[in-house]
Amino acid sequence: MIVFYGNPEESINTSRPGDSEWVPPGPWYVNECEPENFTVYKDDVKAVFQMILELRGGKPTIIRTYDAYNPLINQFREAGVYEECKQCWAYFNEAFRQAAKEMNIPLAPVAELWNGPDWTVDPDDDLDYTHDGLHPNQLGAKVIAQALRELGYDPVVP
Repeated sequence: MIVFYGNPEESINTSRPGDSEWVPPGPWYVNECEPENFTVYKDDVKAVFQMILELRGGKPTIIRTYDAYNPLINQFREAGVYEECKQCWAYFNEAFRQAAKEMNIPLAPVAELWNGPDWTVDPDDDLDYTHDGLHPNQLGAKVIAQALRELGYDPVVP
């Protein structure tokens, strides 16, 4: 079973790079953030999925993924850029979800589990899901693992 999660940091659309900072280390700001900023990221994610399948050479392969929880909700609020950064995070997650869907890769809704359906929950302050304000602690990892288990174990059919 392969679990893949992809950070968008190096996937830059040179024709629409955007102008924002909504991933660590900050400082947080958004001057320009649009769905088009994440087209290269979406293509890169699909390429990774394709590479995994090619490396497996047609053998049954279980691939799972999950969307990105936002550990910075309260930090965005404190910086006065919650709505703007939330929107960038949503565009990033949507690009990832689209890539997974187009490649028929099951995706666990971790963002909703960690941040709530309206993205108002801070997973560190409200749920104690991180050990450092960013990364899952044992409880947070259990939530992610359970969400992945609930996707089942059928091999991916490209």
